[in-house]
Amino acid sequence: MAADPAAGGAWEGVATEAFDQRKARGAERSAIWVRLAVVALGTFVYISALEREGRVAPLAYLLLGLAWLYGLSVPIVQPYLRLPHLVSSYFISITDAMFTMLWLLATGGFHSPFYVAIYAAVVSVALRFNLRETAIAAVVYAATYVALLWMLGQLAENLAEVLVRVGFIFVVAATSALLARESFRQARAKARMRTRLMRELRLREERYRALFERVPVPLYRAAPDGRILDANEALVEMLGYPDRESLLAATTTALHVDPDARALWMTTMAQRGLVRDFIARLRRFDGSVIWVRDNARAVRDDQGHVVAYEGMLEDVTERRKAEEVLRQNEARLRLLVDQIPALVWTTDRQMRFTSFLGAGLAVLGLRPNQVVGRTLYEVFGTGDPRFPAVAAHREALEGKSAAYEMKWGGRAYQAHVEPLRAADGSIGGTTGVALDVTERVRTEELRLALEAVRRPSGGSLSG
Repeated sequence: MAADPAAGGAWEGVATEAFDQRKARGAERSAIWVRLAVVALGTFVYISALEREGRVAPLAYLLLGLAWLYGLSVPIVQPYLRLPHLVSSYFISITDAMFTMLWLLATGGFHSPFYVAIYAAVVSVALRFNLRETAIAAVVYAATYVALLWMLGQLAENLAEVLVRVGFIFVVAATSALLARESFRQARAKARMRTRLMRELRLREERYRALFERVPVPLYRAAPDGRILDANEALVEMLGYPDRESLLAATTTALHVDPDARALWMTTMAQRGLVRDFIARLRRFDGSVIWVRDNARAVRDDQGHVVAYEGMLEDVTERRKAEEVLRQNEARLRLLVDQIPALVWTTDRQMRFTSFLGAGLAVLGLRPNQVVGRTLYEVFGTGDPRFPAVAAHREALEGKSAAYEMKWGGRAYQAHVEPLRAADGSIGGTTGVALDVTERVRTEELRLALEAVRRPSGGSLSG
């Protein structure tokens, strides 16, 4: 699944816009709290200063009331009414300047300690607005402050210090705005990087989920306590459940038919961290039982604790049935071979025995497969290629059937040899069977001897 660059750009644009909005709201809240802190501190200092001078008046309380009304209107009213003028840089700077100058007017003008409130107001504007709007706010504060001192007649006599204060207003404004912009730029870059990483992670998760669901191999993820955490559609279908949710509601303990097999699986996993080719029986949704081959591994967290098991299953029910039928057929064939008075064997192309069975081995003093690995030359003690058994096997390796008679271990045998062909038709060796005809041969020899005795001798009798 390839990533769509246009979709990625749109996603990043939306995420960046959302970040800008969150950053703006955060800056706005910061500015509001700074302004409220200035109003609170100013109220305390203002009342204290006026009380020391005995000049507390209704006008002073009116100004403080207006200041608090404005200071609280932004955090309380603005989120509901969304009045843009309440948060514009011009309205904020003009309003702040008006209240600040009123405080300065009431507390001594140039000698009032309230001029520091201008710096706090500049910082609050820099937190919320860009460099241009912060500069405009600084001009408003400076111009208002100079105009107030001019009206009070305090400008000329304190011109040098006034210029320092005004210059510091612009220094604070520029510094605060640049720091705020750099902080915002870094935060925005981090947000973009985080958004890009989240998008890549989301795409990877989608690819993994698509692969997990589409692969035609039953896959699962289970917890150590037996809960099934995840399963793909192939596993749901193999176990016959109506849907994935139904399977996730089951447990691995309930699926296993043999508790001992489940315990062995857990023991093997605990010792090795994985299981390979583990054969077990599982119960399907309808109650029927299937054989599966399980390959799984343990998933651990950073502390090394097992948090899940991930694995794949293979339905081997038909294979197990075929193997069982094959075992039964082999058992019947072995029983037949072991009971008939015959020898049955196979060899490779070098005429080396690969099997040697039959009830006739007992009279020869041999055990089943005792001569496996030895050649015909070694077993019969000959090097003559014209020896009947050797010659017959050579013909079978050329694709012909061959029969021969031989005596071995004091017994007489009639043998038949055929080519042993592979699935592609090539000859990979020979297969043969030999019947013990010793008794028949002896009977025939006895019959011939009796006939010879009974046969009249040649010549005439004289008398």
